[in-house]
Amino acid sequence: MDNSDLDRTIKLLANMVKQVPNMFDMAKRNPSFPEIERIVVASIANADSLPEAIGAYDDYAGLIPDWKFVFASDGGAMPGLSTHRTFSDGSVVRGLFSKKSVIVLDPETREDMNGGRKAVFPIDYSISLDTQALSYLAPFIDGKSSKLPDDFQEIFSFIADDRVFVDAVPYMLENLPNIAHTENIGPVKKRLEGYETLRTIDLPHFRTTGEIRSASTKAEQSQNVDELLSQMIHDASDPDVRNYLDAQLARQYAVLLKMATIQLRNPKMALVDKLYEFTEFLDKTLCTIHARETVVAAEYFAKGQKLNFFSRLHKSPSNHLPRLFKALKNMAWDFFHVRYVEGAATLEGAISKNAKQTPRYFFPSLLTCDKDLVEVIDLYPLKSYAYKKGARQLIPFPAIDWIARVATDVNGEASLMDRLFSRAAIAKRESCRENALDEIHGIVQRLESEFSHAAVHG
Repeated sequence: MDNSDLDRTIKLLANMVKQVPNMFDMAKRNPSFPEIERIVVASIANADSLPEAIGAYDDYAGLIPDWKFVFASDGGAMPGLSTHRTFSDGSVVRGLFSKKSVIVLDPETREDMNGGRKAVFPIDYSISLDTQALSYLAPFIDGKSSKLPDDFQEIFSFIADDRVFVDAVPYMLENLPNIAHTENIGPVKKRLEGYETLRTIDLPHFRTTGEIRSASTKAEQSQNVDELLSQMIHDASDPDVRNYLDAQLARQYAVLLKMATIQLRNPKMALVDKLYEFTEFLDKTLCTIHARETVVAAEYFAKGQKLNFFSRLHKSPSNHLPRLFKALKNMAWDFFHVRYVEGAATLEGAISKNAKQTPRYFFPSLLTCDKDLVEVIDLYPLKSYAYKKGARQLIPFPAIDWIARVATDVNGEASLMDRLFSRAAIAKRESCRENALDEIHGIVQRLESEFSHAAVHG
């Protein structure tokens, strides 16, 4: 089926379902429906303007009854305090958008809009403290450091706001492998106690004295920490959780290994050639296209170590390789946490303790004090995202033209689209993706060997 035939099929099915909603089940039986669904979702989420997106949604709503769409907006609703925010010390809160307001589209919201009513939708949100943020703030908890820097006053005042809910998910995920060893339980518990203090800061006391302490009783704190610790121990002993986490982290590590190998092997290689090799690796070896990471790769290949996130990766003698691998693994966790925020946006039901009723949308974000990571995060803000209820898979649509960013000219854009996004290319990746994930640890071993040679010999 060529594109014109597919367009006609989409319009025909959409009109049929609009006239007779019960025909949706028949439409889903069309062999081309998965591709139709992808095209319809993209036509809405990637529209040039909000009115165009709403128009496309109205045209095709019958084909996507279980889909939700969220758009960055200069107006609209505020997703709590889980929004784009920069503190004076350079620390940030980053969600998926660079704007502070959102517009949502789903059947209930659109019905309100069509009826001339103000669309009201309950939300929930949580701000994840990354591991470095937790480490930076820890010395100032419970008066362990008497002098709180002025720039940290701003962060603690924000965290102490009753409307702010913070979580320690990044720290907990990073330490799942460690918690399996009994000697690590004490240090992990101590850090969770610090997090619990941050989560329950006594705001009046802080404003009066500048001292950080919890508003909860010792018994309440202890109970909450024990619950978090028990959850970590349970997850660490669950092979499905561990295997999933290991595979996803290994994929991010593999992406970084390939980036660094290409750059260190020949820093002067033409940018177009570096990007060709990198995207071929994504397409043929990992069988998935990571747009966010490809934009980061383009920036790294252009700037080298001047992109500070990669400043620790340089030509080194062989005895320094363990240090480089450790740096890459830590960077992989950073990439993983950004991806976690994307995935968490599809969560349903109340997540934080702020939710007063069952929320229809959850807005996650990350609080980090790592300025180098911020530079990388800000390379790829989203203009919208979409997800199917219950599927736990978010489809992001960037605010930048990432194809133009990683192609060198108009001809390069056309070539990239044909090479990576033709029907044949998409089908080939889908057919090999599961196998690539199963073999990810073998892929990583080969990449580590390639990186070692590039880092030592070029």
